[in-house]
Amino acid sequence: MYPFNYSGLLGRRPNFSPRRARDSPCLVHHRLGIPRHVAYNGIVQAISRITCTITRMSAEHTPAHQLHRLVETIRHCTRCRLHQTRTHAVPGDGPFDADIMFIGEAPGYHEDRQGRPFVGAAGKYLNDLLARNGLDRSRIYITNILKCRPPRNRDPLPDEIAACRPFLERQIALINPRIIVTLGRFALQFFFPNASITRVHGQARQKGGRWYFPTFHPAAALHQPRWQPLIEEDFRKLAELLQALTVSEGPVYHQLSLFPADDVDSGPGEGHPGAGTHGQADIDPPHS
Repeated sequence: MYPFNYSGLLGRRPNFSPRRARDSPCLVHHRLGIPRHVAYNGIVQAISRITCTITRMSAEHTPAHQLHRLVETIRHCTRCRLHQTRTHAVPGDGPFDADIMFIGEAPGYHEDRQGRPFVGAAGKYLNDLLARNGLDRSRIYITNILKCRPPRNRDPLPDEIAACRPFLERQIALINPRIIVTLGRFALQFFFPNASITRVHGQARQKGGRWYFPTFHPAAALHQPRWQPLIEEDFRKLAELLQALTVSEGPVYHQLSLFPADDVDSGPGEGHPGAGTHGQADIDPPHS
């Protein structure tokens, strides 16, 4: 006797006869005359194909895969005039899960030739600054506001920045860095439109749950050596910020200098580096 009254659930007692089991869909190879091992292999292969399909579909939605697709889109971009004069687009370089993202202005001559950011003289100086402060470039994602080199390294034009804006915003969303380091005034003003690099460099600021750290473009120190002590000090402060961020998200940051939202202007002020010059142009020389 069955311990439960199956007749109330199924209307009658189940019949588990060998004949019914043999005729069930799971053992249809009996009816078709297919050897059991062949049928089982077919089932295993079908399950394997389904599993691979599900895995592939899942992988296509990972940040790493989406970032790879974005890189390919950038490489073939024709959204502005710069694609007509470029050798290679320069999407960016670094791990998809980087905690730190460096953002420069635009590719330079060597970057245009190689398709990678900061590989010229400014890139070598950047590597030196990182190494001196115990920072590993291989763990940093590096990109630029513009993904293609402007002719003769001229300043980016507003419509060119607008064309590249969705790419940079998407990169930030996918990588989701804890700290964004802006190199030069164009990168700074992408996030803080009225900020002056000479006033706020080396000063961390938190916005929207993310830290921003502005500093001069490495090329500035190469073209004008008087900026070298400032950018080197900024990188020392950056290392302190990273150490503090590793330890705590709390009061340890009180030792850092933060620039307030209203501490912005359109150019260098009196008492700041660059005062009495022609504004920002003299501190943002040709790109990396």
